Amino acid sequence: MKSLLILCLSILILFLSSSPIHADWEVFPGTDVVTLRGLEHIIKTFLNIATALAGLAFLIMILASGFKLLSAWGNPKSVEEAQAGLTKAFLGLFLLIAAWFIIRFIGEFTGLKELLTTFTLQIGPTN
Repeated sequence: MKSLLILCLSILILFLSSSPIHADWEVFPGTDVVTLRGLEHIIKTFLNIATALAGLAFLIMILASGFKLLSAWGNPKSVEEAQAGLTKAFLGLFLLIAAWFIIRFIGEFTGLKELLTTFTLQIGPTN
């Protein structure tokens, strides 16, 4: 059962991730050497996957805690564990959303919105 869950999550991550990383890599002319722009796309993809996993973890925690609460049958210890799981799930979601709003607020307030919300590497001179 556990291996099936891991397989399903791996397939889900594959579908939720952005376009293939290698599609946007810059290569030195006449060689197969990849520049640091490839690293930029790897980090972007990692952040996209991490965000999707956070949402998936929230969903799984809600479902597991809800099922535990429904099957507690009045057992005070099981009810407390289920309520603690629900509290942790919503607290994690709240912290994730709060962090996003704080970054957006700081970006709007300081005028660095593009710098804070878009991951780019500053390599070489910019035109």
